[in-house]
Amino acid sequence: MKHILRPLGVFLCAIATKLIIYKHKPIIYVITGSGETSLVREYLYASIKDIYPTRRNIEKPEAEFSIPLTVFGEFDYPKSLLKWVKIYLLTILRIIYLKPYKNTLILEINSINQKILEKWLPILNPENIFVIGNILKVDPQLEYKAINIENHKDFTTDIANQISKFVSSKYNISLEQIFAKQQNIIPISKINFAKTRYGNIVIDASYFQFPPQIKSIEEIIEVFPGTKKLIGNIPASWTENKFIKSLDIISSFDKANKEDILILVGNRKDVINLRKELFI
Repeated sequence: MKHILRPLGVFLCAIATKLIIYKHKPIIYVITGSGETSLVREYLYASIKDIYPTRRNIEKPEAEFSIPLTVFGEFDYPKSLLKWVKIYLLTILRIIYLKPYKNTLILEINSINQKILEKWLPILNPENIFVIGNILKVDPQLEYKAINIENHKDFTTDIANQISKFVSSKYNISLEQIFAKQQNIIPISKINFAKTRYGNIVIDASYFQFPPQIKSIEEIIEVFPGTKKLIGNIPASWTENKFIKSLDIISSFDKANKEDILILVGNRKDVINLRKELFI
């Protein structure tokens, strides 16, 4: 059933997204790549949210459906089919009855599944595409909109400076004003796509403060064949989850079979040595 409902849901959400963009003509910024995209998203949001009404996909940004949900103006990820139907019907009514209004959308799109980028970038037709870290490819027709964000050792300062310069130039705002808006932003983890030197695909779900939602990980790894295994330090809040309990746990990357899909979890300070073995 899920294999039927998901493609149908993507199709219907894409139609509604196109209608909303056609009617309201929002300014759209897309953030993607293998680096700290969530941090780029938060710095960009903090810098421009007072210029226009601005939304970003803060809940489950790793999940494909967070893209249309943000366009719809929904901030919670539905947990049942009934809620999905309700949201979709309300969205159609808003498309019909709401007057056009100026707004900005900041959308973080994971680069783990290239098909998601290929599907949504042409639909969104963003003003700019911020690329941080590695990415397989961007639609050739949209390459001229791409802005590469360098991610060095002091990535927080690097990202803040690059986003500030972009916003200052784009909106004619002083850097001092922008830096003031960016105060108290905390680094936010994201789910990365990586490989080990042994050739295994790794879902890097390590985090700075709070672990990602398990549902996000499930949605990502379902596109990969092979046995799924955990490595790292499992958060206490995960221990009773059925999906997590169904997975084997290994202590190091060399303990995995070549075809295994690995999920790296744990606070980044605790799994720093494991992350050094990844090619992100």
